[in-house]
Amino acid sequence: MEKQKSLFSHAIALLGILSGTLIWVLPYFSGNSTEISRVGAVVVVAVSLWASRIFPEYFTAIIFFFLAITFTNSGAPIVFSGFHSAAVWMIFGGLIIGLAVQETGFGQTLSSWLLRIFPSNYFGILCGCALIGCVLSFVIPSNTGRIVIMMPIFMALADQIGFSPGSHGRAGLGLAVVGGSVYPSLAILPSAVPNLGWL
Repeated sequence: MEKQKSLFSHAIALLGILSGTLIWVLPYFSGNSTEISRVGAVVVVAVSLWASRIFPEYFTAIIFFFLAITFTNSGAPIVFSGFHSAAVWMIFGGLIIGLAVQETGFGQTLSSWLLRIFPSNYFGILCGCALIGCVLSFVIPSNTGRIVIMMPIFMALADQIGFSPGSHGRAGLGLAVVGGSVYPSLAILPSAVPNLGWL
């Protein structure tokens, strides 16, 4: 089964690379604009590598940036324009903090403290998860950042309660964290990136 999955992933990557090459060379025979085809070819190759997952995601991103800079006429300001957005750095900051919470064991400590505050039943714990997500909407102005920070803490809490990975109880806690972070934040202007788009 694993071998078939690996062959399928490699087939997707090979198909994407061949399709990108075809998109690259086709305008030279038809006389159409080559710049759009070059960009399209780079995007097709990158998406196929991401879909196949034969390389780690970060390495595929590096390949994409390299191909976009090297083989298209797009300059660095255009290729790296996404990094000028404040939303990217809010999400990146959330990822770093979430990883730190998970690696340092702070999530375990905080989850033990939360278990003393939350009600002892499952419904009360779900409500507590959603309430914390709502309160943090006033402090952390990014849905993804909040979720990435909170998820390791509440997964540690799920471990302490006894919900194993893949169980319905653990999935319910995860959904409570996500729902409590996303839905109330839509009513708080600076707490969600889509809200900032209306300004």
